[in-house]
Amino acid sequence: MHKLMIHRYLRFSMAVWTIALGLSVLGATWARGQDAPADSGVSSVPIPETPVGEQLRWLLSVFSGAPAEVEEVGGVAGVGGRLADSFKEAIAPEVLARQLQMVTTSILEGGPTVLESIGPGMDAHSISGRLRSEANGVVLAFRLAVDPETGLITMMSNRVIPGSGKDAAASWEVLSERVGALRGTANLYVARVEPDGSLAPLASVNPGARLAIGSTFKLYVLGALAEEVRDGRRRWDEPLAIRDAWKSLPSGEMQLDPEGTEHPLSEHALKMISISDNTATDHLVLLLGRERVEAFMVGLNGDPARNTPLLTTRDMFAMKLGADRTLADRYIASDVAARRAMLAEGGEVGSAVPSMIAAAMWKAPAWIDTLEWFATAEECGRLIVAVDALSKTPQNEPVSKALRANPGIPFDRSIWSSIAYKGGSEPGVLNLTWLVDRADGARFVLSVGWNDPKAEVDLNTLIDLAGQGFGLLAKVPSE
Repeated sequence: MHKLMIHRYLRFSMAVWTIALGLSVLGATWARGQDAPADSGVSSVPIPETPVGEQLRWLLSVFSGAPAEVEEVGGVAGVGGRLADSFKEAIAPEVLARQLQMVTTSILEGGPTVLESIGPGMDAHSISGRLRSEANGVVLAFRLAVDPETGLITMMSNRVIPGSGKDAAASWEVLSERVGALRGTANLYVARVEPDGSLAPLASVNPGARLAIGSTFKLYVLGALAEEVRDGRRRWDEPLAIRDAWKSLPSGEMQLDPEGTEHPLSEHALKMISISDNTATDHLVLLLGRERVEAFMVGLNGDPARNTPLLTTRDMFAMKLGADRTLADRYIASDVAARRAMLAEGGEVGSAVPSMIAAAMWKAPAWIDTLEWFATAEECGRLIVAVDALSKTPQNEPVSKALRANPGIPFDRSIWSSIAYKGGSEPGVLNLTWLVDRADGARFVLSVGWNDPKAEVDLNTLIDLAGQGFGLLAKVPSE
């Protein structure tokens, strides 16, 4: 991710994950026994007659349009009487009450909202599952827990499942039409992963469109490193020290480390994928050598020349955000040998310094057709499958950990047992690529990309389309 380093990744994470309405906190004192309102709407599954079930019944009443009163009204406990003290320390009851009302009116359109399913691991004091608004079909993945002694709520989380709702695509044809209608150029590839690792396509849009993919290119780096470990040339516990000359701009954390700080290769890889750490990425690229990553890419990309020489994230920043506004065009006009010289330490690109001020103001697409990392949606799907396959080879468990550390968007874990993900963006560029395992053992890849050289592209739109795809994948028959 590039521009995403400063704003986009944070916006992505917050927009998708902090729809959660509370924090996982423990403790509390409360006198049990207050009555909760009766159910609103008819739930698909029974609400358990347990302490946590009582609180879920109240939450459903609020999500169905009942007022989220802060104080007790008519013998019914309000928000303030339902929260553990430690929960109240994290969020004031009146703030939570406003948030609950906002979700009800703006997301669920007033309900009624029903309990659609219960996930595994339920007991008398904790429950998770899916809630569905009968007004618009929007689905929330929820978790709720209460203190075993008092029945007070100690944790509450409600996350919108992207793509759910009455307007979700009912077929691959409808979804494909919506992706194809995006301004600029968009692509989509969805396929079942067969037991032998081959892909059986389910949907494809603009299959020949080799688009900029942003930080999804980091899967090439992870794959090359995994091969080095598999072949005994590297170890995951091998230390790699931070070098100031190899530091990049955010996203990430390692750019803040003093020179000489050591991290094992496994940590560089984990942060490269899970938080798209650019400095971690560049250290791995320069440790392995650009040519080593390019060699891994050759078998998984139909036009590797567009990505040769392989750029580090700092290279990208230096040309797009540096003081010399002619540097990018001169680099693009050069042959591969000249480009390598420009990228080398002491070369024009290698010695250029990207501007944090320019990065903070970066909103318009810049050279996204010529100065980026490029792949088709199918190539992204095959890439993540290939890297995941390397995680099954000896000593390569850290590859699986890195791929699955951040699922990108909320998933219903009762349907999806494992999610591997990488995405990337800069102004005008988005790519979202997943490898997912369904609870019945079926495996799928979904990759969707969107480029527009004239204007920003909207992350939430692409997330919603991806969510609609997963809604369709949940219904694909098992084989």
